[in-house]
Amino acid sequence: MAALRTQRGLTQLELGRSLGMRDTAVSAIELGRNSLPPERYAEMADALGADRKTFGRFLLRWYNPWLFAMIFPEEISEQEVRELPERMVDHRKTA
Repeated sequence: MAALRTQRGLTQLELGRSLGMRDTAVSAIELGRNSLPPERYAEMADALGADRKTFGRFLLRWYNPWLFAMIFPEEISEQEVRELPERMVDHRKTA
């Protein structure tokens, strides 16, 4: 998500203000320490100026790479699939 934010030219503070959250909350989401509440997905996509469908694919790849690989096998290499951690907790630590 940080890449989307910086492409848009937004700081964590600016994005947080537009969403009514602190910059530290944005940082925690970007680092994988906290997750974005699902009810805020559309709001975040809009704040980032991202197409909602594209943003949804991005979230799926980040939060559930195993499901992403099942649905979109052409978008993830066999090597990436082999390197997926066994548990989401592990995934967040390596991100």
